[in-house]
Amino acid sequence: MGPLVPVIGAAVLGGAAWWRAKKKAYGKMTPERKKIFEQAMKSLSDPVKLRTLAKGYDTAGLKAEGDELRKRAALRDAPKKLQEERTTAFRKALTTTDPSKVKLVADAFQKIGAYGAAQKLRNYMKDLGATSIKTPTVSTAPEKTE
Repeated sequence: MGPLVPVIGAAVLGGAAWWRAKKKAYGKMTPERKKIFEQAMKSLSDPVKLRTLAKGYDTAGLKAEGDELRKRAALRDAPKKLQEERTTAFRKALTTTDPSKVKLVADAFQKIGAYGAAQKLRNYMKDLGATSIKTPTVSTAPEKTE
């Protein structure tokens, strides 16, 4: 039994260190997790894989990221008719000249997880704001009275 004590002690300490390191990463977006999440949000289009990844993020204590992945999966799983309606709304928003209406559509796309479309609409809205909103010129010189 004597020679096994150091081996058992080392195993217990090693296990405790591993458990603590694993626990430390719970709920934290590590660089590796961040890279996987960003890549999935950009290019992963399979709803089943997105939902599986979302469960993994939930298990790791990253509920917000899991929710975002589920939103992306729901977008991909939406019926064709709904996808066509969203595309029509997006295109219509890109033809309007009212920045407030573009903002409403951009906010709606943001809520459903269509971040790329929302960002394009916001960029378009900024361009509209720069060209369509004219600030009046006001003179600060005193009026001349004759």
